[in-house]
Amino acid sequence: MREILSVTVFDSNDPITIETVADALREYQSLVIPCSSPSMVLSTMNDQHIDAVVIGFQEPFNEAFELLSQIKAQTAETEVVFLSEFDDKTLWVWVEAIQRGAYEFLPKPVDRADLQRVLLRAAEKCHPVKLKKLPPAKSIRAKSKRQYRDMAVGS
Repeated sequence: MREILSVTVFDSNDPITIETVADALREYQSLVIPCSSPSMVLSTMNDQHIDAVVIGFQEPFNEAFELLSQIKAQTAETEVVFLSEFDDKTLWVWVEAIQRGAYEFLPKPVDRADLQRVLLRAAEKCHPVKLKKLPPAKSIRAKSKRQYRDMAVGS
């Protein structure tokens, strides 16, 4: 049973996508790996287990479809989530991506809660994941201050 969610992110046109994914998974033990090219995505998948790949979907769409095919050929259980603008021009692309094996297609700007739900569900689809929620940052800070204070008092 895995305790860390591993997600690779590739979006050549929008660096905010990486921050969005990291923010969506911030409360879980997770590893978010930014990739600068499709070949880096595939190389990362060779080096370690990846639960999901998030791809910022833009034209030319064939490149993203090719990456989707390569990911599925390399590791069928890794799920691919596309993020893209949603309008009349891209509707057919969304349908095509799902038919080709994409797990989900989410509209930009991405809702953090929706992205979190999709990534957790994608990870659990092929294997059980026992993710631990991390404590809120305030409680970590408070605990550190208490420990420091207790050490100072004890000395």
